[in-house]
This record gives sequence, structure tokens and C-alpha cells, in this order.
Amino acid sequence: MTGGVRSLVHGTNPAQGALFAGGLLYTSIFECLGFTCGPKLEALSFDGQIVSYLDLSLIVLGRCTARSADGSVVLIGDTFDRTVLVVSTAGLMATDAFPVGADPCPIVVGNDQAVVAGNDASGTGSARGSVVLLDLGHPRSVPQVIRIGQSLVRGVAIDPNRGRAYAVTSPAQARHAGRPSSIVNKGGRLMMLTLDPWKVQRRTRLSRRLGAVQSVAVTPGGRMILVGGENGILTIAPRFRQVNASQR
Repeated sequence: MTGGVRSLVHGTNPAQGALFAGGLLYTSIFECLGFTCGPKLEALSFDGQIVSYLDLSLIVLGRCTARSADGSVVLIGDTFDRTVLVVSTAGLMATDAFPVGADPCPIVVGNDQAVVAGNDASGTGSARGSVVLLDLGHPRSVPQVIRIGQSLVRGVAIDPNRGRAYAVTSPAQARHAGRPSSIVNKGGRLMMLTLDPWKVQRRTRLSRRLGAVQSVAVTPGGRMILVGGENGILTIAPRFRQVNASQR
């Protein structure tokens, strides 16, 4: 099998996030035309043509994007206003905005719910993380927030069929590390949360041999949890029994 690489996003403005939905590529960029600068969301066809775009006057830095399973909405994390913007792909219109109160990244979507990692490092003290549940089926609903304390949320995942979400965290002081492999950034915790009610059901400590915790994912059917670290991928059963560690 052979393939090729083709660039769809051209120009000097780097894309802050990109995803496919409904046969189009959606990307958030910051663009300057003359003396006017601002962010916007573009929808491009596979040949690189701009089909439509939406000016995002409130989005100063949208570095995280996600999409619903059916591709009907795109979510953008706004690190300036600390909100998650909901954009309908039908006509490319902003339909809602959920205040998170922290840097909303990353974002995952399952059915009519979204789970967001919110990290606040703006204060003079230690950074603090949170895991936020958004109800996309009810516009203007209030986000449900679980605060982690002096830890940062490195990744989130959702398993809507089993009514669960997962988050991986590491100590907040890890952000002061000179490099990712610094000792203060190793290890962390895996949290299992229930969607209804929104609460922490279980926590487990991750092996420091995994290195800096970076992400979490759930396999189809929710039978395995994959935790990514700088030294490999840890495979865990839903009951938090360690199964296998793949080391690079």
C-alpha cells in the first residue's frame, strides 16, 4: 500500500487545532489581514479550498478542538476567556459557550456530553487542575466541576456507553520542571469518574517508570484504558488492574 502527504492548510499562520467532521477539515488559525488581526475557524474541502469560515472575535488562543461523534458540532477551548465554544457545523455558527474557569485543554466528546481538563496556572501559588463535565444537550447549562487540588490534569477520556470518564493527573510542581523527564514530572494518578452523578469513583497511583504522564484513552467498548507516558503506554483494565506496559 502506498500513500502520499498533501498540505491542506497553507500560509504563514500555524493552525491551532485541526479535525475532520462531515467530510471537511476544520482548523482554528490566527490571521492578520493588513492592520486587522484575529482568530477564525475555517472549514476546508479535501482539495484545500475554504468552504466557509467563522470569525472568532472572543477566541484569542484556541489550541484545543474536539468534535461530536456525528460531526454536528465542533468544540474549541478558549484559553483567554477560559470557555469552551460550541460551533454548529451546519452553517458554521457559534451556538453556545460554557465557562470553565481554567485553561480548557484537552477536550473529549461522547454523545451529548463533553469532558474537559481545566488547568489554572495564572496565580502566584501552585497551579490547580479540574475535570469539567459539559451537557451539550442542554444549552446554557451550568458546567459541573471537580477540582483536583494542587495537580494538573494531563489528559481526559470518556466512555459514554458505560457512563464513565477518566483523567490522568500529575503534581502541579511538574510545570516547573526544566525538561519533561525531570523527576518532579514523573508518575501521577489515574482517576475514574461516573457521569451521572458526576463524581470521582476511584483513584490509583501510576508507576513512576511510565515517566511523565501525557494522555489517556479508552478502547472501543471500554474494556481497556491506555495511559501514555514519556516511556511508553500502560494498559489497564477498568478495575485498575495493571495488565501490560509497553516500553519504548
